[in-house]
Amino acid sequence: MAALRETAVREIRARRLLASRVLAGRVGQVGNSSNVTSSSDPRLLERLIPHLRTAAESAPEGEPRWSCLCYLANAIDMGGRPDASLPFYEQAAAQARAAAQAGGDGSRQAWSDVAWITANWADALRKTRNLPAARERHVESAGIGAVASWTRTFC
Repeated sequence: MAALRETAVREIRARRLLASRVLAGRVGQVGNSSNVTSSSDPRLLERLIPHLRTAAESAPEGEPRWSCLCYLANAIDMGGRPDASLPFYEQAAAQARAAAQAGGDGSRQAWSDVAWITANWADALRKTRNLPAARERHVESAGIGAVASWTRTFC
């Protein structure tokens, strides 16, 4: 009974925190909540998805938007619907890649973000049993991650 109560309290707190951040326009802080990105409770994740969708839609262009898209995709994936998460991973990766390719001050971080988004995308593809596409994304992620790491070290 105590475990059930603790789960309910954690769910309420996570939903309130996420909703308050979205409503306050602090979408950049959405992913900072460990309850959003690390929960494996499908019921909690299902209830958070509308808030994450709102955050992704209202986030400003750039890193806040692609991060929110990835958090949304992660929640959908971890909630047991990896197939429904794929378009959000694709959007997030495309936006981060465009920023990285544009160059500028944030391009190194954008490349790093492309790598972790693509790795999560690969994992979702694996769960849908699309193994050739999953392998392709894993290889892509590893290559991007190596380049991002190299540029942080040597450039």
